[in-house]
Amino acid sequence: NKGCLEFRCILAALFKCLSSGESVIKAILCMFVSLTAAVALADSTSICDRGSVVPFILEAVGARDCSSVSSDKLAMLQSLVISNKSLPSISRNAFAGMKGLRSLILDCNQISAIAPGAFSDLESLMVLKLNQNALTELAPNTFVGLRSLESLDLSFNHLSGLSVNSLSGLVSLVDLNLSNNELTQVLPGSLGALGSLRKLNLSSNHLVEIQSLSLSGPRALVVLILENNQIANLTDGMQSNSVSLQVLNLRGNKIKKLSSGLFYGAYALTTVILDDNKIEDLQKNVFADLVSLTELDLYQNPIKEISRSYLGLNDSTFVGGVTARP
Repeated sequence: NKGCLEFRCILAALFKCLSSGESVIKAILCMFVSLTAAVALADSTSICDRGSVVPFILEAVGARDCSSVSSDKLAMLQSLVISNKSLPSISRNAFAGMKGLRSLILDCNQISAIAPGAFSDLESLMVLKLNQNALTELAPNTFVGLRSLESLDLSFNHLSGLSVNSLSGLVSLVDLNLSNNELTQVLPGSLGALGSLRKLNLSSNHLVEIQSLSLSGPRALVVLILENNQIANLTDGMQSNSVSLQVLNLRGNKIKKLSSGLFYGAYALTTVILDDNKIEDLQKNVFADLVSLTELDLYQNPIKEISRSYLGLNDSTFVGGVTARP
């Protein structure tokens, strides 16, 4: 029946109606009814072919079975929640035709694979939650078509890396949560297409060096969270590619030393959190470029006393965790 949209099937439908003795006009009307039914059946069949998401789609549109789901109903759906349902994977056509969908919640399942292009029809989607699943990797072009997506939550999975094209197509993304994964590095260029990104959460991963994190591209970044990693080395000028950065959280790492020139170009930084590290050496003028800095947290570090003038700190900057002399 899906093939009845082909020209040969149109002729077949017309011939059938003519052979029944009807006039040409009635035959054309008969053919139209036949094709309409075929299209409806094709729609319902495509719904039934969507794997484990089918019952949840039916529930969302208020349908009892596939035959009562039209393409119009799918296009009008704005929110779909499938949480705690043990979904194992997402097929390529799982959300086809849902062009009006704005929020898709798929958290707390067992999703280990997402077919490339699975979200390609979701041109209006703004929020996608895939946290607390079993993802170990993201295939290239996984999120292709999500031009309107603003928030993506991939926390609490088992991601060990991001390829250059893992996040391609997310031109409107503002908030990206990759916390509580197994990332050891973020390859150069993997964040390059995220020109609208303002908040990036990479906490509780296995990152060992800040230089493994490529920030070239997301120049609108405002908040960067890197707490609870294994970072010991910081690269000079590491923030120079993110001129809008205001909050940098490096709590709970293994940082021992902060070198001069480290924050070169980070003129918008207002908050730097360095609690619970191993800092014992702060070089001269290390904070001199932080002209907007209002808060510096150094709680739970070996260093207990600092000199503001030596480090280039403003008198108005709050310093927590150490004695700050003039």
